[in-house]
Amino acid sequence: MNKPIVIGSLAIFSLLFLYLMTDLGILPSLHKDSVNKNGIGEITATSNSVQLKENGSLYWLDAKPSNQLQYYDSILTFENSKSQISLKDGTKIEIDPDTLIVLEAPDKNGGELKLVIIRGSAKVIGDPKRVSIVEKPEPIRFVAQVLNVDEELAPEEPQAPVVEIQPEIVLQEKPVQRPIIVVIDESPPEPMAKTVVQIKPPKIEAPRPRPWWIWAGLGMNYVDYAQTVSSLSDVSYQVVKGPSYFLRAGRFFNNSWGFDLSFKDSPGVVTGGESISVSNGDYHWRTITAEVLKVIFDDKFKIFNLSNFMNLRLGVQQHYMPFIVIQNSTSAQVRQNSLTMASLGFDYVLNKRKKLSYEIQGRYQYPVAAKASDSNTYAVSPKFAFDGSLGLIYKFTDALNLGTYWYGQWHTYDFTYFDSVGNTTNTGSQSFFYSNAELRLGIMF
Repeated sequence: MNKPIVIGSLAIFSLLFLYLMTDLGILPSLHKDSVNKNGIGEITATSNSVQLKENGSLYWLDAKPSNQLQYYDSILTFENSKSQISLKDGTKIEIDPDTLIVLEAPDKNGGELKLVIIRGSAKVIGDPKRVSIVEKPEPIRFVAQVLNVDEELAPEEPQAPVVEIQPEIVLQEKPVQRPIIVVIDESPPEPMAKTVVQIKPPKIEAPRPRPWWIWAGLGMNYVDYAQTVSSLSDVSYQVVKGPSYFLRAGRFFNNSWGFDLSFKDSPGVVTGGESISVSNGDYHWRTITAEVLKVIFDDKFKIFNLSNFMNLRLGVQQHYMPFIVIQNSTSAQVRQNSLTMASLGFDYVLNKRKKLSYEIQGRYQYPVAAKASDSNTYAVSPKFAFDGSLGLIYKFTDALNLGTYWYGQWHTYDFTYFDSVGNTTNTGSQSFFYSNAELRLGIMF
C-alpha cells in the first residue's frame, strides 16, 4: 500500500469534512460574522412555496426563514404563497402572492434599498424614505402600500379599479389615519384598500442541472474476492490498494432525456500464501458504462420541503476484470476476463441546502456476454450483480462542485472456465466485491 497516497487522501477527506460542518453551522465559523455584516437583511417568514435566487446564481431555491439577503437577490411568490423580509434598520417588506421582486442597491440619497417590482405588489412597513419603489423593465399595473410602523391596516374595503401606472412615483407626505397610498400614476392618488394586479405570470420551470457535466475522481479501493473451484482449493483474499480513478461526462438534451458516459479503474493485487504461489498478481478492474437518462420527476414535489429529482438509467457496462486460474494445488495465475452487462438503474438527488446535496445511484446488472483472454473460454451463470454509490456534494460555484463518494461493485456467479494451456476445465463459483472511497471534482457548463 502506498502510504503517502493514503495519508494525503485522509487529509483531504478531513479538511472537506471540517469545511462542510462549518458551513452547516455545526462547527463555529471564523468568517461567519463578517459575511453576515455584508447582508442587507433576512427572510423572516414564508407561506407555502417561496423561491429565492441569489445574486450571481442561475438557480431558484426554496426560501426559508433566516435566509440572509444581499443586494440583487430576487424573491418569487406564487398565487398561494407570500413572504416577509426585514432589513437591518427594522423596515419590513411584505411580499404579496404572485410577485417577483429584486433587491437592488439604492441610488445616491435613495435610502437603504431600491425595491424593483417586476410583477405583483409589496407593502413596505416603516419609514417610506428608507425604501424607493420602482417598476422594471416595462410599465406594469401596480400599486404599493407604505405603512407607518406603529399603524395597523384598516379593514378591507371593496376593491378599486385597476390604475394604469407610469414610471413616476408620487407620495402623500402628510400622515393620515389610514395607510398611506403610493400610486404610480400622473393623476392624483385615490384611496384604495388593496393592490390590484392584472398581468399574466410567466411560465417558471423547475430548476434543472446545467446541460453538460464532467467529473473526475481519485480514491482508494478495498477488494474482497472469494473463488471456489470443484476438486481444488478455495481461494480468497482482501486488499486495500490505490489510487482508483473515475471519469464521467454527459448532458441533458431537454427536460426529459440525456446521456451519461463513465470510466472506472479500480486496482488490486492477489498475493500468494504458504501453500500456494500466485503469478501476475497485480490487476486493474476497468469498467466502461454508456447509458441513456430519462427524467422520472424533477422537483414536482417536495420531501421535507427540499427540492429533489430522479433519473432512470438504461445502458450497457463493459467490465475487464480479474480471474484467478488455479493451475494445481500449489500454483495459481491471475488472468483477465471480460463481461458485457445490460444495466438498469436510477440516480436520485436531494438538495439539502443551497450549496449541499446528496446523491444516491444504483444499478442492477445482467451478463449478456463473457469472454476469456487468449484462447481460453469463459461462461457465467448469474446469481447477482449490482453497483451503486452514495455522494455528498458541495457547490463552490454554479459551475464547480466537489463531492465525497462511496462507490461499490458486487458480483456473484457460477462459472465454467477452460484453460487451453493446461487443457483443463474448471467449474465453480466466485464472489467479487470492491469498494471505493473517492473525492470527485465536477464542472457544469
